[in-house]
Amino acid sequence: MKAFGKWLLAIGIIGCITLPGYSQELLRIRGVIIASDSTNMDYCNLLLYDQDSTLVTGTTCYNGVLDIAYNKTGDYYLVITSLGYRDLSIPIALKTSVDLGLITMEVTSYTLNDVTVTSRLPKIGYAQGKAEVQVSNTSLAHLPTIKDILGRAPGVRSDDNGISVIGRGIPEIYIDGKRVNSFSEVEMLQPNEIISFDVDKNPSARYAADVTSVIRIKTKRGAFEGISTQLYNTSIFSRKYSDIAGLRANFSKGKFRGYLGYDYNDLSNKDYIDSYEYNYLQSGVIRNTESSINIYDRRDHQLMIGAGYRFSPKHDLSLQYHLAVNEKESNNRGEQTIHQDDAIQNKFTITDTGEDKSNSNILSVAYVFSPSDNHKLSFWGDGIFYNTTVSQTIFEDSHILENDDQILYYNKGKSNAQTLKLEYEWGVNDNVQFLFGVRYGRSESDIVSKIGYQSTTGDYQTDNAISDDNYAGYIQFTHDLEAIGYRIGLRNESSVYNAKANGEVIKDDTDSKWFPSVSLYSNNLSKIFEFSVSYTSKITRPTFGQLNPARQYLNNLSYKIGNPSLKATINHNATIDVTLWENLNIYASYDYYKNPILLSGVQDTDKPGIIIFTPINIDKSEEWDIGVSYNKEWNWFGLSVDAGVTFPNVKIPFMGSVLKRKTESYYFQVSTDFTITKNTFLSLNYNYQSKSIDLMTNFTASQDLSASLTQYFFKRKLSINLSVNDILRKSYSDWFDKYGYVEAGQYNNMDSRNIRLTLRYNFNNYKNVYRRKSNYDQELNRLR
Repeated sequence: MKAFGKWLLAIGIIGCITLPGYSQELLRIRGVIIASDSTNMDYCNLLLYDQDSTLVTGTTCYNGVLDIAYNKTGDYYLVITSLGYRDLSIPIALKTSVDLGLITMEVTSYTLNDVTVTSRLPKIGYAQGKAEVQVSNTSLAHLPTIKDILGRAPGVRSDDNGISVIGRGIPEIYIDGKRVNSFSEVEMLQPNEIISFDVDKNPSARYAADVTSVIRIKTKRGAFEGISTQLYNTSIFSRKYSDIAGLRANFSKGKFRGYLGYDYNDLSNKDYIDSYEYNYLQSGVIRNTESSINIYDRRDHQLMIGAGYRFSPKHDLSLQYHLAVNEKESNNRGEQTIHQDDAIQNKFTITDTGEDKSNSNILSVAYVFSPSDNHKLSFWGDGIFYNTTVSQTIFEDSHILENDDQILYYNKGKSNAQTLKLEYEWGVNDNVQFLFGVRYGRSESDIVSKIGYQSTTGDYQTDNAISDDNYAGYIQFTHDLEAIGYRIGLRNESSVYNAKANGEVIKDDTDSKWFPSVSLYSNNLSKIFEFSVSYTSKITRPTFGQLNPARQYLNNLSYKIGNPSLKATINHNATIDVTLWENLNIYASYDYYKNPILLSGVQDTDKPGIIIFTPINIDKSEEWDIGVSYNKEWNWFGLSVDAGVTFPNVKIPFMGSVLKRKTESYYFQVSTDFTITKNTFLSLNYNYQSKSIDLMTNFTASQDLSASLTQYFFKRKLSINLSVNDILRKSYSDWFDKYGYVEAGQYNNMDSRNIRLTLRYNFNNYKNVYRRKSNYDQELNRLR
């Protein structure tokens, strides 16, 4: 009842805030634009003129969604234009908001002699503090992969591990409004499927409390009748050869739509790594150095099957099944030398071979009920089942002491999660909207770990079970005035956490916290100046891997265990975002972290020569981020520049004292796009990251230069893309740590430079007609 009373108080406060300001309402003109062949329009211009033919406002339309606003009543006419279609003019008596329903654009053609007309859409815009990136009908659509496209957004970086947002970590990604399970589902998207995406660096209380950034992707979901397919293959030439192949198929008939996607990845790489580890023990300093050659062979299968049925304009149901099967074989060989007090104690040749297998099955259902334009009820349900097996054999061949050993490491885990989410949107009018939501998620993980030694001494086995129930409720209010708007949100998350080791309860905890969010933003204030100011409170809970107390073998001098006593990290963020002349964006943000998690090294009390690595909480850390980006399009050339600086402030425990980390770091990205002919496109991209600090870890500077050339044939049914990545072979960083009683580092020579050849062929005007429906949330990330 106390929680219910808090919710009533929160709703009452927000309701009082919303009372003033309704006199400055915007009037909206809405509708759906389709082409004469019944497919949705990817892009068009919307221009509103008064009776004197004076342009009063204008905007763009993506994917057939017509939505234009103006604040004065009167008689106007709306002009809709799009390259390749006949201009359309519609008279409108604007007294209240107008719904024009379905609007059809007629295909037309123009014959020009000795004249080439080239038009380029603006790629990047800014609204309410979010970067909005147009892909369809821009130079970005010619890039080879979705990772290349996402990596062009301001403040977003792409690498072999996926996508990250500078200063905000790994983003939560949505496809057509529904959260994806893992980045593998995003990688299944092909460039010609994407209309646009936006990047939100400070998401509101609508999103889970552990979400610090969001990327929302819109795909083409036209009403194309019949079957359309796409085949593609990518050959990757590097130190070792890799190949990626895939199939896409869409089917749409009347109220039914279906989608099938399959990917097969056969990836191999060869890395050279030199590492060191200094263990400062009471008996002296042990210095461990190792040089290794690591070879990985990975085979991944991805299958996506989706179906949807629109019973009526008010009822829509969809289902999706996602299967991911991953197999990885490793064969690593290294030379290890151990010194104690500068004298060589032992030398080893280490051979490490292993298999890592995992599979996940995810079933999702979504139902949307829209009784009217201003009421919408949405339900999502997901079942996630994840299994993993790791088996590893390590041979340590001693050259001096002849104490050879063989270590067998085995880890088997079964995890599952269920999530249910219900959300209600109420548009009081065109300018005022309430959002109410509740969510329940349960995660369970059972992991068996074994370490066996050839000598049979010190064998280890444990069975750890972890469960977490998460309850969330949230409310959000949005009010758009003539020149500005604001959004207020409040979210409560409660969790019940239980951890057992070999049947014994080691942690049983209940936690409940409130997370507010506030945003003030301009709303078509001026073409010269737009702004947003926001504040959010977030939480990052420890992953199950960080909590799991099972022992993980690292080498003959150290092992790693989880820490069930870890606390969640609380983050407070404030951000100011300003856009000037529609092309120049400047932002500044401040983050305060309470109880951040880092890795610590302590001496094993039973075996003094062994170091135990375990995650711990430190008291706090701070970070300032300042960034600027500039984007401009000309007829045949596009330029994007993105740069920023980060100022950290963190204190790290080391050797019984405290190290202060305050060194600033810089990043810089420049991208250029060239339209050589109407079917030939060239793109260049350069990234630079200075040396930087992430809590306890120092990273060296890195830079990445890549180039991409795309050529189309047969009326763009066939595309051939040639790309060269990491031309300078400096895209990776070396890292160095100091923490607890350990000093460690790694020098990397990674298999990152490669040449990629991609062929795609589209049958029957391939478009993505299936809207992916899933509500994968933080559970699966924590299971891993």
